[in-house]
Amino acid sequence: MWDSLIAREWATAALAHEWDDAATVEIPVNPDSTIRVLCKHDTSSLYVAFVNLHQRDQRLFPEVLVNSRDLKESSWGSGQWWLHASHNLFEGNGAFNVYQRNGVFQCSHTKEGWTANNPPSQDGGEVEFQISF
Repeated sequence: MWDSLIAREWATAALAHEWDDAATVEIPVNPDSTIRVLCKHDTSSLYVAFVNLHQRDQRLFPEVLVNSRDLKESSWGSGQWWLHASHNLFEGNGAFNVYQRNGVFQCSHTKEGWTANNPPSQDGGEVEFQISF
């Protein structure tokens, strides 16, 4: 199911079959384009895909926020995860924008419990996340 690359048919509007049953949200990023976000799960993982991340002359990098403990707090706490995929993977448990901790850069190409295609696809147009339960 998860192959870290959405089928090229997205560019021609034909739906990649692995995402046929996904819930879809469109996020407008400027007056003439949107980012499509797809989400689905199976018994072991949550899958999130971002399509059309290359906008005009810039490359957007997706982030997923997971509230794994269903906290209803107004501030971040343990069990609320920030996951970022660019040319490296970054994460924060109870905090977002965690690029360094105690002066140590927190990037890597692998993280325990989740993955995303990095570096992103050649054209920068799509990124898929797989987040284990």
